Formats: sequence, C-alpha cells, structure tokens
Amino acid sequence: KTKAMPSKQASSTTSIMKAVATMSDHHGCGREDNAFHYHPGPIDIVYGVESPLVLDDVARHISSAKKRRRHIEHLGFLGCRFRDGTRGAFRTIGRKLRRVRDVRELAVNNVPGVGNEELASLAPFLNGNETLRSLDLTGTTFDAEAIEEVRPFFRRNFSLERLVLGENRRVGDE
Repeated sequence: KTKAMPSKQASSTTSIMKAVATMSDHHGCGREDNAFHYHPGPIDIVYGVESPLVLDDVARHISSAKKRRRHIEHLGFLGCRFRDGTRGAFRTIGRKLRRVRDVRELAVNNVPGVGNEELASLAPFLNGNETLRSLDLTGTTFDAEAIEEVRPFFRRNFSLERLVLGENRRVGDE
C-alpha cells in the first residue's frame, strides 16, 4: 500500500499518520484520501515499490492536496512502477503539478523508464516553482538535452538547496 503522511514538521504530536491516503490497488480497494482534509498542515506523498501505481490514484492525491490548500512538503516516487506506463504517467503528473506551486521536495528516485521525455513533462512545473528546496533525480536516464528543458528552473529558483543526480549514466560532471 502507498501512504501519504503529514510532514514531520507539521505537527509535534503526530510524527506519522498511518493510512492517510491508501491507494486503490488493481483489485479496487477503498479510496481514503479524505484524511488530507482532516490534517491541517503540510503533507508528504510518497510512493514506493509495493505494487504498480494506478495513475488515477496518484492524480487524485495531488488534486486533493491542491483542493484542500495543503502544501506538499515531500512528493516522492521511490522505485515505483506505473501500471499504465511511465511516459504517460509523467505527462499526467506534470499537468497536475503545474497547478500545485507549493511543493518543497521532489524525489523521482530509481523509477524505471524515467528519461528525457519524462523530465520534459515535469519542466512546466519545475520552471514555475519557486519553493522547491530539494530535487532528487537519482537513477534516471536523461541527458544534457533534457536539462535544457528545465534550465529556467535553475535560474529562477533561489530556494533550491539540494540537487541529486546520482546514478545517472547519461549526465556527467559538466
């Protein structure tokens, strides 16, 4: 199961809120992202390798955070696989994130199939974001051409403190 948790900084009394947003798996389990509504602070939405992600659920979680005016402290895709394919998933995620400007950390870490087109899908979000403090693109396979797509992000975002491009065979030290 994939869970979205409130940020640790959001509440001193709650360090982890279990099952805030339980993703529907391919068997049609419940939709429980209403808990975004009850938690007053920023949220973390983190997806792991447990089972292939259903894109509609990911899109609904991002929309739910925006609709309830919660900023997303951390949005993480950690070794995920998408049931509907990576390329289409990142096009949709990119469109959803364009409307959510207040994301502090984004991790696309060791997600199979993330390359130039997927990074280009995130470019409108990244280029319009001024609050992102951490961008982790570990284990992706984009090259310098894709970096050109997000060049405005690096010029405008003065809050970026951490950029991780490790384990990317196609990006050198240049």
